[in-house]
Amino acid sequence: MKTRKAQFRETLPKMQEIMKWTEKQDISGLRGFLLTEGSRPLIGVSSGGASSPLVYACMLYGTYQGLGRAVTPLTFSFLSDATLRNSKILILSNSGHGVDPDYTSRRAFKTNPEWTACLTKTGENNDLMKRAEKEGIQCFTYDWPEYGLKGFVSALSNIATMALFYKAFTNDADFCSRIGFSIEPEDNYSYYLLGDFNVKGAGASVSKPKPFSAYKHYIVLYGGYGEAVATDIETKFVEYGYASVQACDYRNFCHGRFIFESNNFDDTCIVLLRTPRERQFSEDLIIHGHGIPQAKATSGYHLLFPEDMPIVTIDTDLDEPLAALDLEMKAQVFFTDAGESYGYDPFNPNNPKNIDKRALRSKPFKGIGKIALNNR
Repeated sequence: MKTRKAQFRETLPKMQEIMKWTEKQDISGLRGFLLTEGSRPLIGVSSGGASSPLVYACMLYGTYQGLGRAVTPLTFSFLSDATLRNSKILILSNSGHGVDPDYTSRRAFKTNPEWTACLTKTGENNDLMKRAEKEGIQCFTYDWPEYGLKGFVSALSNIATMALFYKAFTNDADFCSRIGFSIEPEDNYSYYLLGDFNVKGAGASVSKPKPFSAYKHYIVLYGGYGEAVATDIETKFVEYGYASVQACDYRNFCHGRFIFESNNFDDTCIVLLRTPRERQFSEDLIIHGHGIPQAKATSGYHLLFPEDMPIVTIDTDLDEPLAALDLEMKAQVFFTDAGESYGYDPFNPNNPKNIDKRALRSKPFKGIGKIALNNR
């Protein structure tokens, strides 16, 4: 189907459809690669929008097999040949062409052909797929539907690849029925001021929060199943030019990162990604969290955070790997609403200085081979 200039909101009704498409796909080859030789660490390599599904894959690998780490092609160049030979390497690229998959595949195919595999979308211009077929490397290709909806970065492809990884690790072919699909904001996230939650609960604000566009910074807090979703929010917000994003887990936030919030309070919004594992902690820490007594003479405690702190909560009742997919689709609704509040569509971001993305992506990294050579 020929792609056209689309609006990001058009992708929302298609999320359930592409998930159902995934249920029907054959994942036996991908599953075999991921679940064989679990003592080998998994090195996942990707760039840009494909990073979040690979973070999810490496998290699942750590849950079911062994150590998994997602890296960029540049970080990949710093790994020694010995490290690559002793690992499994999974290259994820939607398009399969460009400087990054070209370098990564050439080095991986040469260094560890037996334990290297690729995941990519079928296409006539897919150089990664062609090279893998020529050299006898495992290449798992899927022609996930795009419905004529394509923009600046990936949207539905992230859901498709995350779902493929979920099915590959769990062998679950009937998972869509366990996810509630809706594109209505109130079914996907809550947005409120902290003090209003303590008065009436989320979704019943006493004072109306500012529009999302009022914030230059977002802090996204997550637990294990939310890491890939936090990565995707960071990627989308930054690549579309909305705001800067700090993504960190709940415990690490307690070790100093709250200082940024304190110093940039008027420009910062907190996003809480929550499964049942994090819900109680997030409420004890942030929503109902109290500090030390205000004075020795009184037993009163003060809230840890100001009552006018803006909060977005994105919740799932699932406490299993499928939770990441539920959070991802809910986050896509939040992201769409946030983007539109900034005054432009996410698929067509503002670029006032006209910086050429195509030129940037095609720039060869002339020193990258030397880096790899020096680290063998």
